[in-house]
Amino acid sequence: MTFPNTSAIPKLTCAEEFSVWRSLVTMHFSPDLLDDSAVDMQARHIILTTVNMDIARYLVQLKTAKEMWDALHGVYNEAATWSEPCLDEATEDLRQWYKLDPGEFKSFDSFIWAYLREFQRFRNDGSIDGDEEAMIILLEKLVELFPRADIFHRNIEQIKKGTCDKTTLPELIGWLYLHHRDGLCESYGWEN
Repeated sequence: MTFPNTSAIPKLTCAEEFSVWRSLVTMHFSPDLLDDSAVDMQARHIILTTVNMDIARYLVQLKTAKEMWDALHGVYNEAATWSEPCLDEATEDLRQWYKLDPGEFKSFDSFIWAYLREFQRFRNDGSIDGDEEAMIILLEKLVELFPRADIFHRNIEQIKKGTCDKTTLPELIGWLYLHHRDGLCESYGWEN
C-alpha cells in the first residue's frame, strides 16, 4: 500500500490550527469513509504523520482512524470554530493579513500556519474567494528577501493567467516546502 505525501501539511500542534489542519488532511481522505478498513490504515498514517509528537503519543493508543478523528474533534473542534466578524472588523483583519510579515516568525511552519489560519478565516467569512488571491499574496510576501525572486515572479504571472501548474494553496505550499524551504529559511533567518 502506498501512502500520500503529507510533508506539505504543517504539523498540528494546538487548537488554533485545527480547522486549517482538518481542511488539509481531508484532501487525502473522507472522514465519512473511516469505517472502511482500507481507508482506516491510510487515514491513521495521514493523521499520525501530520500531528506533533505529543498528540501522536496519545493517538497511537487508539485502535482506529475513526477513534483518532473523533478524539481530535472532541479536544479541538470547540476551540477551532471561527466567529463571523462584522464587515468593518473583516476589512481591518484582511488588511492585517496583507501586512503579515514573514520576518516576524521563527520558522517556515509557524509562518505558514499563521498564513493558513488567516486564509481559512477569510474564506469562511466570504472575504476571499478561491485560492488564487491567497497564492499570489503568499508569493509576494516571500519574494522580497528570496534570492531566486524570478521563480516567484514567474509563478505569480502564471497564477494570474491561469497557467500555473500549482492550482491550489496547499499545492503551492507543498512546492515551497519541497523546493524552496531551505532558501527561505536562510533568507528570513528561520529555524530549519
